[in-house]
Amino acid sequence: MGWLGRTHVEVTAGLHGGPVEGAMNDNAGNPVLANYAEEPLQPADVRSVNSVAASSGYGASPTGIPGGSGGRNPAEATYQKFDAAHQLRSGSVTGSEAGQGGFYGSGYSSSELTPADSLSLRLLQAGVEESTARRWMASASSFAAGIADSESAVQNDQRWMEHLQRAVARELNLCGPIRTQPGDRHIVALVGPTGVGKTTTVAKLAAGFRIEARRRVGLLTIDTYRIAAVQQLKAYAEIMDLPMQVVEKPEQMETALSALGDVDLVLIDTAGRSPRSDARIEQLSEFLRAAHPDETHLVLSATSSGESIRTSLEGFAPVRANAVTLTKLDETPCTAAVLAALTGRDRGVAPPLSYLTNGQQVPDDIAVADASGLVAQLLPQMPTAGLGEMGFETMDGYESLPYGEAA
Repeated sequence: MGWLGRTHVEVTAGLHGGPVEGAMNDNAGNPVLANYAEEPLQPADVRSVNSVAASSGYGASPTGIPGGSGGRNPAEATYQKFDAAHQLRSGSVTGSEAGQGGFYGSGYSSSELTPADSLSLRLLQAGVEESTARRWMASASSFAAGIADSESAVQNDQRWMEHLQRAVARELNLCGPIRTQPGDRHIVALVGPTGVGKTTTVAKLAAGFRIEARRRVGLLTIDTYRIAAVQQLKAYAEIMDLPMQVVEKPEQMETALSALGDVDLVLIDTAGRSPRSDARIEQLSEFLRAAHPDETHLVLSATSSGESIRTSLEGFAPVRANAVTLTKLDETPCTAAVLAALTGRDRGVAPPLSYLTNGQQVPDDIAVADASGLVAQLLPQMPTAGLGEMGFETMDGYESLPYGEAA
């Protein structure tokens, strides 16, 4: 139906978090796992998929993650690989120590890694938290029944990647584009840390709604801290022939909004704030309370680490953002860590994703957030074949523009 009538469906994967029989029963004798003796890993968010694993040729695994061979307990084998990789990545063991006794010191060789094991380790290396990696792989295993023993190694690897993409896509929370209606003023504020591209995103949205959706758009900025910030937005306003107001104090907000006149959409650009500065976040909140925005979008960069994303989500919680806009997808090698932070269930639910940007071109490099554009970049050099078979449309360079009308 195009951007003006695009429908988005939110699907959330449900996983049973009960105890896993046979998992982590005996770590004695494993030199790498000795340090974890007092803090065994909890098999949270992992369900049993014995029948799926068996039918896929990997043997039954209570974790839902196919494990190694050689007579070892498959669940314990996979947990050991997770633990060893996690310690190596975090610096708990050195490379030489990890090399003693086989794969990461766990007694396994690289030849024993299944495609699922390899993907699990790649997720950890990409910065995905262990609990999230386990949950994703358990969900991916539930799609693995169709993998046949007769498939080549390359086909097998590709199929597991597709299953992982599908599993992650199921967890994405999407909200669709900003909805506007002629004659009904809609106020949208963009907030976020410094350097994430808020002003450029405001310009992209303004141009799109002005040109494509034929809406009357007004711009307002409270970013009087950054050098040339006002001039940058003013230049965009002049090019697009849009009214613009500058607000320096919260008490000026009502007058500035009235001065914009009879517009359908007001886009508010804000100064970048550190999520660790409670005082700065409170200042921002004062401006927003004066503006009474209908929507507040938290703008985050896809180049940020998963920990930075989590910090921003927590730090900006007082502004009560109801959507997340993810920028700079063209500058990141993968989205795994970012998506893990946005879907992490042990830290609360993040606002749904609204828009994605992948360049500096105004207004071209922006699109409504969709699953295919995000999971296609899940891991570095990850094949994207099969996305169409999952039921997703590929983004094709974000050629379409996301300017929605009111429902």
